[in-house]
Order: sequence, then C-alpha cells, then structure tokens
Amino acid sequence: HLRQIENSGIYVASEDTYWYVLELLKAMYGLNDAPLAWQLALGEYFVKQRDGHQSVFDDCFFFWLRRPGEVTGVGASHVDDNAMAALHKWLTDEFRAFDNAFGGATRHQLPFTHTGIVYKETPRGRAQEQDEFCQKLKPFPITKERANKEDALLTPHELTGFRAILG
Repeated sequence: HLRQIENSGIYVASEDTYWYVLELLKAMYGLNDAPLAWQLALGEYFVKQRDGHQSVFDDCFFFWLRRPGEVTGVGASHVDDNAMAALHKWLTDEFRAFDNAFGGATRHQLPFTHTGIVYKETPRGRAQEQDEFCQKLKPFPITKERANKEDALLTPHELTGFRAILG
C-alpha cells in the first residue's frame, strides 16, 4: 500500500515485496488499514477473551450477558475510543482487564464526550447532545455546477471533505 502513495519515494516491484520489511517508528494511525486492524483486534478481545457478543447489526457494538436475556453491559467502539455502560463493579473489572491487555487506557465518568456526543446527567435522567460538535461543523464548499452533476463520482478531495464533515 505504501508504494502507491504519491511522492512517497517508495517503489518495490510486486515480485520483490517479500524481501522488504518496514520498521515503524510510531503508530500508523491515519493510514487506511489502521482503524480496521484495531477494530478487528478489539472485537476479538471483547468476544474471545471477555465473553462479549458482537452485534449482527453494528460491528462496533458489543454486549455482555449474565444469562440469556439479562444484559450485564453494553459498549460501542469508535476507532480508539470505547463507550461502555454497566454497573460500576463490572465497569471497574473490565477497565482493569482492558488496561492490562492494551495499556495506556483512561477512564471517564459522566459527564464525558465520546465521538462528538456529550453524555451527562440531568435532573430528569441521562442525556446525550451534540450541540458543540454541530456548531463547529463547517460546510464543504462545492460549486453549483458540480452539485448539478448528480451521477458523477466524488473526487478524492471531495470524498475526504465529506468524510471530514461526517466525522
């Protein structure tokens, strides 16, 4: 994949790739495969090591059962952030296990922000809001002529711009 990046200075013929190894000096977050690799590792950890279940509707949603029909905890992951909900003891035990497995974990309690959503306690119960996140959104500039081309594929620049808006 790296040899396909323009101006990277990397060229290795396909038949010679098995001769080369790259030593990474820091994490590759930001490259296309890093979030997927982390999602797969996290899914494997939650399911195989922590007896969780991955949702068939959303690969980034997990749940834990005490027994059939009785949910102990739920969790959602987004790149390198997890949001978990359960009783305090279960959260504490799971946080310790997660930190032992991966290291460098931090823990937040209400109020906290996860993927642009603020979770907080109110007099009427718990609430979620995205006001601050939405106020910071800036429109992606697109010309009127381009907007009228309904069947045209997005350019790489447009694709990046729209993804940035969506977070």
